[in-house]
This record gives sequence, C-alpha cells and structure tokens, in this order.
Amino acid sequence: MKKILFINTARYLAGSLLSDLKLAKLLQKNGFDVYFSTILENIKKEFNDLKFIDFNEVLKKAKNFDIIFLTESKARNLLILIKFLNPKAKIFSVRRAMPESTKLSILIQNLFSDKILCVSEDIAKKISSKKTFVIYSFIDKINGIKSSFNNPIVFGYLGRNDYDKGTDILLKAYKIKKFKLVLAGNFENSEFLKYDVDYLGFIRDKKMFFDKIDVLILPSRREGLPEVILESFSFGIPVIASNVGGIPEIVKENYNGFLFECENVNQLIEKIEFIEKNPKIILEISKNCVKTIEEKFLPEHMLERILKVIND
Repeated sequence: MKKILFINTARYLAGSLLSDLKLAKLLQKNGFDVYFSTILENIKKEFNDLKFIDFNEVLKKAKNFDIIFLTESKARNLLILIKFLNPKAKIFSVRRAMPESTKLSILIQNLFSDKILCVSEDIAKKISSKKTFVIYSFIDKINGIKSSFNNPIVFGYLGRNDYDKGTDILLKAYKIKKFKLVLAGNFENSEFLKYDVDYLGFIRDKKMFFDKIDVLILPSRREGLPEVILESFSFGIPVIASNVGGIPEIVKENYNGFLFECENVNQLIEKIEFIEKNPKIILEISKNCVKTIEEKFLPEHMLERILKVIND
C-alpha cells in the first residue's frame, strides 16, 4: 500500500485546503494510506477520519512517504527540503491559483517536482511545462435542480472579501442598481453592511446559503478554477462570473451561466438585469448546471485522473 502525504500551507480555511482534504479522503477510501499536514489545528477535529501529522514534524517524517502532494506556491523552500530528504518520493506540486509573481516558484516546481498538478487548463498554459497535468476539482454529491425562483430574484456572493475576489466590483454594481443580495464571508466592517443586504457571516453550512439564492455572482480579478462555482452548479444554481482564469472552462454563456469582462461593472449590471427580466431562464439552465457536474466533476472523474498521475 502506497503511503501518501498531503502538505497544505494555507493560513486560513481556503478553498485550496478544503479541496486537498476532499482529495485526501477520496484516496483514503480507495485503498491508499493517507496522511495530512496543515498549520490549522481546528481542521483536525472536523476531519477526524483522516490521519494528521503535526506541521512541525513534516520534515522529519517526509522520508517515510512514497508520494507527497504539496499545495501553495509559497511553500517552495519546503519543496526543496523535502526533495533533498526524500529523493525517491514522487512529489506533486498542486497549483490551485496563479499569483502575479510566480516565476521563481514555477522554476523551483519544475526542478524539484515530478508533476505540477493544475486545477485548470488556463494555469497549465501559463506555466507551460512538460510536467503539468490538469486535475479539476470535484463535488461529492449533486444537491438537485431548481424548481422555483424568488420574486424578486435573489443574487448571492460566497467567499473572501478582498481585491482578488472583486468584491469592490460587486459593491459598485450594487450601488448603481440595488438588487436582492445575500453575502457570506468575512464582510465585518464592510461598506456592504451599510445597505439592505442579507449578511450571513462566515458559514460552513453552504446549503443554507444556496437555499436562499437564485444566482451566484463571482466578480473575481484572478482565479484558478473556483470551487464555489462547482458547488453552485451542484445545487442547480447558475453563475454570473468574470471572464478570467479557468472560469470560462466551466461557465458557458446562456448554458449554465453568464460571463462578463473583468472589472466591467456595466456588463455585470446588464447580466443582472437580463436575469431579472427573464427569471424563467434560471429554471431552463438549472439542469445544465447539474449536467456540467455529472459529466466532468464527480469523484470518479477525479479518481481516474489522479490515479493516472500516481501510476505514471
């Protein structure tokens, strides 16, 4: 039985961390001896069916593993040390995002990784290496197709409140055209809260969020392949998203969602108004959202691709 170690250096509960945890559990269910290391202690209680290694013990114990998944580009020094300590192990660097300053980290990943696993074709093209391999994320289950919509239509945003996620773009659109909006994330002290928005705070029960909305909005400036879009599709909820990163690989205009040019507030408003004037389109394309997941983003799809990498 191959021993696998996941190392994720995220300093907060990011999508990359949750994606790695899901993948670790998937491999564990399929016969691998899987361990996980993270600096976030509270995660260990929630995922107590996984075996954890204290982050401070990683370098000491890395030599005991056949395969090591290392996520986050800022962990490049850790990558070098692990390769030195365990040269026989297969090391897979996981790229879930494409930060602006990446030349050094890409060079190091090329030199010391056996494969660079990218969550989108967009990231793989930007890295432009023979070592890249695309592994999309996956959704554990499909939650259903929408059979009704709110009146007025309710839009929602779920995620971090920061520049990369484009929440300032969403705020500009909201100020120009007030629409029904549900927010979930770290919006304490945000200007959003001066307005009549439904603020849920930071939530782990995402069903509570998706049950409230008809359409998800994702106005990001930079993305890999956002898991929140896949989560939205699993509830049969279409998406209005910026045309950046790997988003156009999964969001298809008038099929399972709508795209607008990044930072183009007027285009975003146009998409919102179109849906408000044609609310039945939500029900028409809801089935396509679910179909998108069924065709490409279920656990069996991920398992097939990840086993191909492991057994290569």
